[in-house]
Amino acid sequence: MVVSERPKIFLAVPTYNDLIHWTTAAGVAHAVERHEVLVAYTASSLLAYGFNRAWVDCHNRKNDQAITHFGMLHADIGPIDRNWMGILLEEMQRREAKVICAVSPIKNASGDTSVGIDQSARGGRSAHRFSFDELVKMPETFTVEDVGREGDILLLNTGMMLVDLRGDWCDPSECFFAITDQVLRRADGRYDCKVISEDWHFSRCCHRAGARTAVTKRVALNHYGTVPFSTSALAEGAKRT
Repeated sequence: MVVSERPKIFLAVPTYNDLIHWTTAAGVAHAVERHEVLVAYTASSLLAYGFNRAWVDCHNRKNDQAITHFGMLHADIGPIDRNWMGILLEEMQRREAKVICAVSPIKNASGDTSVGIDQSARGGRSAHRFSFDELVKMPETFTVEDVGREGDILLLNTGMMLVDLRGDWCDPSECFFAITDQVLRRADGRYDCKVISEDWHFSRCCHRAGARTAVTKRVALNHYGTVPFSTSALAEGAKRT
């Protein structure tokens, strides 16, 4: 599929301490080779603040520099596909989405990923995290209509994400990144803690703004911790279906 309009992408690469994995740097270089990309590195130990710095920088420059898309690639995400940005653009256009992300595995051996679904509008769980076993049964690129019901919210991952800024749907003062922590006292007097991550907060903002969102399995990546956690097998399975 050919993308009809040449996009201009503001690509944010947020880091904790100015360090990025060498495969992340290679992924940035591959995107720059193939597309018109402005690269912005931000360093902050406050995760959501670092993301928002890049987000508002993009919006403040959008009109003067004719930026059409905001992209994000985390410093510990290594694209395996050289054309990862092109695939995101193709799938975004094919599924008519305003926001799209790749599947990223959690950095453990659980088989869980950073994408999921909020079913609370119909009395279900507020956050169900998709596992690899569930994802293999889903379409190559899916929206909430493919995997949920009316009122559900697709919960995205920001590790490899692309946002189409065109139109008036995206007000950065309403749609942004935030981490919300809570400490709850149970009936037995003991305490629990919970957190809403910045990517799932952003997903809910996009839903409220009326943006169509999508997740794709087409792009293989490694999520680097002490060892790489990969989606290459998931991407290969998607190609065969």
